[in-house]
Amino acid sequence: MAEITITSPPGYGTITPLQRDVHAGFGIKPGLDHRWTAKQNAVFLTLEEFEASLFHYPIAFSQDRNTLQLIPVAVLGLGERGNVFVDADGRWQADAYIPGYVRRFPFCITQQAGANQDARIICVQQDCLDATAPALLEADGSPTAAFKDKHDLLRAMETAQRKTVVFTAELARLELLVPLTEVIVARTNAQLRLKGLVRVSEEKLHALAPEALHALAQAGYLRAIYAHLMSMDNFSRLADAVATPPPA
Repeated sequence: MAEITITSPPGYGTITPLQRDVHAGFGIKPGLDHRWTAKQNAVFLTLEEFEASLFHYPIAFSQDRNTLQLIPVAVLGLGERGNVFVDADGRWQADAYIPGYVRRFPFCITQQAGANQDARIICVQQDCLDATAPALLEADGSPTAAFKDKHDLLRAMETAQRKTVVFTAELARLELLVPLTEVIVARTNAQLRLKGLVRVSEEKLHALAPEALHALAQAGYLRAIYAHLMSMDNFSRLADAVATPPPA
């Protein structure tokens, strides 16, 4: 039998497969907040989240540390400051969209290394389990009412993630992606240096043949591309937030 290795998503602690025979009667500790994201500079976004995110975060592309594929991300902070959208009490900025990656915590769906490529399992952060909280699983392994919303979110994100992989692959096939190394901060006209991010080149996009642009539009990708491009203005807001000391 192949050895199975499960890698925790960025920001998570140790995760474990959620199993009926192991976790019967376990629930999630009450009072979980978003403090676990405090050191995160970015979190994964699905294609379907671009329009909700463009008003709040820069949307860029970054290399996934596990798959080494480029993935879309919402940029939450710059440098050592970390996530500027969460406060010391773990509250997310009230008027900002909360990415599904954050809302699904402490759960995730992951692939078992060494297993069938289609073997996807629901995992949970081990130290978030509580034997006194409302149970997550029924006797038959199905989700209880206490787990249903998160379970539905996980499944929806899994479907959206597959679409996102196809979208990003198409951008790469069309050679539209270029390194994002600097942006101009509108308020100060200063250059903001960046590292490890990629963006769509407007020049390359506009140079595409009409039939290629039409295909992007038909797939719903052109709308997402322009959401990504418009979100670049949020780097100025992010720079201002980083320059503002966090509340004591």
